Amino acid sequence: MRIGNYNGKNVEAVHIRKDVLDNKGINLEISWFVTLEALEQWNRNDNISNLTESRYFVSDSSTIKKIENFLLILKEFINKFDGYPSSKIKTKHAICVFCFSNGAIEQQINLSDDLTFFYLFVDIIGIRTHILSPNYVIKHELYHGVSRARENEKRLMALMQKYSREEEHILKKHFANIQLGIRELEKYVEKCGANWKSVHDTIKSLQKEDSELHYLCKHEFGNIRLLLNMIGDSILTILAMEIYDDGYIKEAVYGDEHNLRHLARQIRLVSHTRKVIEAMEEQHFWDIKLIFETHKTTLILIELLLFFRYLPIKGGPLLVVGDHFRNGQPNKYYNGSYYMCAKRNNEGYLSEAQESAENSFIEWMLNSYMVCITHKAPTVNEPFKELHQNFSAYEQLGSRLKQKLLAYLGKLDGNIAELRSKKIWF
Repeated sequence: MRIGNYNGKNVEAVHIRKDVLDNKGINLEISWFVTLEALEQWNRNDNISNLTESRYFVSDSSTIKKIENFLLILKEFINKFDGYPSSKIKTKHAICVFCFSNGAIEQQINLSDDLTFFYLFVDIIGIRTHILSPNYVIKHELYHGVSRARENEKRLMALMQKYSREEEHILKKHFANIQLGIRELEKYVEKCGANWKSVHDTIKSLQKEDSELHYLCKHEFGNIRLLLNMIGDSILTILAMEIYDDGYIKEAVYGDEHNLRHLARQIRLVSHTRKVIEAMEEQHFWDIKLIFETHKTTLILIELLLFFRYLPIKGGPLLVVGDHFRNGQPNKYYNGSYYMCAKRNNEGYLSEAQESAENSFIEWMLNSYMVCITHKAPTVNEPFKELHQNFSAYEQLGSRLKQKLLAYLGKLDGNIAELRSKKIWF
C-alpha cells in the first residue's frame, strides 16, 4: 500500500495493526503501518535475510512497547481533555507510520485542518540528540493538537505560513559567507598553538552538520517562523501545567538546564576569543585590521545565534503563570521546585550573556520572549482566555531579531567582499 511519509512523499508501506479507542463517545480508529524502507533497515540491523518480512518487526518487544506506550498516553489525553484534541473537536481516524528518517525526526504528528484526523510518524531507531524522553516527545506532539483546538494556535500557524511565503531566509542566503568566516577564523586559531586548542575545537564543532549553526542556517523555517514555532512550543508547557503533568514539567525545566550548560561551555570560549580578537584589531591597521574586524563580526554572529538557539523556552512558562490558572484552580508549581529551577535557568542565561558583545539585546530578547508567552489574567466575562494572545509582540520580537542579524550579516558580507577583491581571502 502506498502511504504518505513524514516529509510528504508517498512510499510503500505494510499494514501491521489496528486499534480502536473510545474518544469520549466516538470511536478513534488507529491503523499502524511500517514503510518498506524502515522494514528493510530494521531487518538489515537484525541480520534477517528477507528484508521485506514484517512478522519479526511486528512481534518485537520494542515495537509492541512503542505502540502500547503511545496508546496509553493518548488515552490519558482523552481523559484529561474530555476528548482528543478537545471536548468539542474529536479525532476520528489516525494513521501511525513506523518510518526510517535517518535522524530527521524522532516522532511527529501532522493533524488535518479540522483536527478529525492525524498522521503519527515514529522513527524505528529514534534520535538521541537531546535528553528528552520518548514520552515527552509524544506528549509534546499531542499537546500541539490541544493547542490548535483550544488555544488559538491556528492563528499562529497562519502567521507562520505568512512568513514562510514572504520571509527571505536570511541565514540560508548568507550561509556561504558565515561558513567562510568560520573557516578563516579556524585557520587563524589553529596557528595560535596548543593554548588555543579548546577554542579551535569549539570553532571546528560549529561547522559540523549537526551543529547549532547548521540547525539555524539550514532549518526549514525562516528566522521569524522558527521563533513563532518556539513560542508555540512554550505554550504547551502551560497546558501541561494546567493538567498537573509533572513528568512533562520536570523534563521541560531540566531540558533547559541541560541546554544552558551546553551554551555556557561554548559561549565562554567564543566570547573570550572575541575579546582577544578585538584587542588584536585595535593594534593593527588597514588590511590586517580588516581581517580581525571580520573575525570579530563572525564571532558576534555566533554569539547571537547561540543565544537565540538556547532561549529557555521549555521551562520559562512556569515564570509567567501566577498562583492560579485561568480556570481558577491553584497553580501548585508557583514558587515550587520546578519554578525555582526555571528561574535559575533564566538568571543563568542572562549571566552568560554579560560577556557577549550584544548583552543588552540578548537581555531584551529574553524579556520580550517572556512577554510573548504571558497571557492576560482572566476576567468575569472571559474566565478561560486562549493562551495565544500577544501576536503583535511575536512579530515585534521577530522583526527586531531579524534586523539585528541583518546588520552583522551585511557587515560580514561587505568585509568578505573587500578581502576577496584584495585577493586576501578566496
